[in-house]
Amino acid sequence: MLKRICAISMVIIMIFLLTTSAVPVPKKVGISLPDLTFQRWKADGEYMKKMLEKAGYEVDLRYNNNDFGLEMYNIENMIREGCDLLIICSCEPAGLSSVLKGAENANIPVIAYERLIWNSDAVICLIEVDIRKICPLQLEYMERAMGLPDADGPFYMEMFNSYVSDGNAAIYAMNTLKKVKAYIDSGKIIVKSGKIELYETASWGIPEMDQDNVRNLITECNYGPEGTRLDAVWCLSDYQAGIVTQELLAREFYNNFHFGNNAVPVHYVDPLLVTRDNYKEVLIDTGYYTEDELNR
Repeated sequence: MLKRICAISMVIIMIFLLTTSAVPVPKKVGISLPDLTFQRWKADGEYMKKMLEKAGYEVDLRYNNNDFGLEMYNIENMIREGCDLLIICSCEPAGLSSVLKGAENANIPVIAYERLIWNSDAVICLIEVDIRKICPLQLEYMERAMGLPDADGPFYMEMFNSYVSDGNAAIYAMNTLKKVKAYIDSGKIIVKSGKIELYETASWGIPEMDQDNVRNLITECNYGPEGTRLDAVWCLSDYQAGIVTQELLAREFYNNFHFGNNAVPVHYVDPLLVTRDNYKEVLIDTGYYTEDELNR
C-alpha cells in the first residue's frame, strides 16, 4: 500500500512541477522527513529522491530524528542553500510557520506530505493517504475476522492509534474508537488494559518509547499463549502494527491476532487492506519490502 501511495504522490508532485504556472519549475528539491529509523519514511525518501533525480532534479534529502529543533535547522538550511521546492512531512506541523516565512519570502513553494502544515502561506498542497477510508476499512476487517456483530464474544482486544502530534489522524481514529466502545459496552469486546480513550492509545512516534509502552501493556495484561488470549489488536498504521507484531512474536504468540486552518488543495490516495493473503502481491512484488525485511 505505501509503495503505491508514494508512487501516486510522485505523479502528483511531478504534475505540480511541470504544469502549475504559479510555481516556478525547480532545479533543486528539498525533502524533509521525520525519522530515518522508521521504515516508512526511509523508503518514501529514497523512492522520491530516486524518481526526482531520474527526472533531472537535484535533491537534498534530510531526516530529522523526530527532533523539531533539527527539523527547523534542516529546513532553514534548505532555504538558504537554494532549494526551489520543499516537500515536508513535519515532526511538529503546527510549529513551522516562522521558518516557512523564509520560504514564502523567497518564493519557495512547499508541499506538505502526509501531515498538514498549519499557518503558512508557503504551503501550496497537501498530499496524504485518505485516512478517512483507512479506519472504516480496518474496522470492517476486524468485525469480519471476529464475526461481529453477530458473535457473542467476549473478544480480548487492544488499540494503538496515531501519533500524539497527528491531529488529522486523531479525528478519524475517534470514529473507530466510538464503534469499538459500543462493542465494549455490550460486553462483546474486553480491553484488559483499560486504554480506550484517544490520548491513552496514542503513539509517540519514538520507536524506543512506543516499544516500551507495548511491552509493558502486554506484560501487565499477561497476554500470551500461556496467559490471557488476545484476539485482535487495532493499529492505525503499519508503524504500530510492526511494533506489536514484533513483541507478540517474541513471546511466541503466533495464533489468532489480527491487525488491522490552511486552505490548500488536498490530494488523497486510496488505502489498500493488506492481509496475509495478499501481502506478497502488495508489498513484496512491488519492491517496497523484501521477505527478509518483513521477517525481522
